Amino acid sequence: METVTSCKPIKVWEKDGKKVQIYEVTLSDGTKGESFGKEIPEGTAQEALDITEGQYGKKIKLKSAGGGFGGGKKPQMQPSTMCLSYAKDLVVAGKLEFKDILPAAEKFLNWVKQMEGK
Repeated sequence: METVTSCKPIKVWEKDGKKVQIYEVTLSDGTKGESFGKEIPEGTAQEALDITEGQYGKKIKLKSAGGGFGGGKKPQMQPSTMCLSYAKDLVVAGKLEFKDILPAAEKFLNWVKQMEGK
């Protein structure tokens, strides 16, 4: 099983004022290619990589995690976590005292549940 043996920055590519780090990726069988903007950890198995032939050589990138969450989308935040986060934001903004964070989160959650029923 081939694995990534090195991934080192080789140049910065700039397009439309945006800079992207380009890495040279080397596999244990000597295969070399470039990764745009993503450092690939050493030891990553070749099966976890998409390797394509590009105009200027091989392009190597990590395959998307997909599968478990509907085609690679991020999992949705649970309503209770989201409500606690909103309550925390109010504390940080100085609109709510820390001691009131849980009651406020519960009010948000009750509102969300009520809106789901409509």
